[in-house]
Amino acid sequence: MAEREKMKREHLNELFLELAAALVDYENKLRTTVTWKVIYKRVSLMGNPEKGAAEVLNQWENDGKKITKWEL
Repeated sequence: MAEREKMKREHLNELFLELAAALVDYENKLRTTVTWKVIYKRVSLMGNPEKGAAEVLNQWENDGKKITKWEL
């Protein structure tokens, strides 16, 4: 019986680790979507299109926010 309980615990630990990894992946994807939408909106609403997206991205960086190439 003790061996069976040990196997159950090991199985539950594996499931927990898989769930935790999936949650982290989901949170990263959610952050990426939100960040991209905010930046896209700022670029879209720019008053002077001559400045381009670099103006928005520089301001984003100057505000202390980071963005990866995958988020762009």
